[in-house]
Amino acid sequence: MILREYKSADCAQLAQLFYETVHTINILDYSPDQVDAWAHKEIDLPKLDASFRAHKTIVAIDKKL
Repeated sequence: MILREYKSADCAQLAQLFYETVHTINILDYSPDQVDAWAHKEIDLPKLDASFRAHKTIVAIDKKL
């Protein structure tokens, strides 16, 4: 596994991972309305990218996957 600092090129893939996780895993504990409010399909990528860049964001890459 490789750990590295976030790059703007990671944003879309991380947004998709977040959306899929909330709507697949968290749907077991929350209603559809709750997960839609938490992670809706229309993600503001420039805003998310700015947030990732403003914080210490580490990306884990598993070459086995």
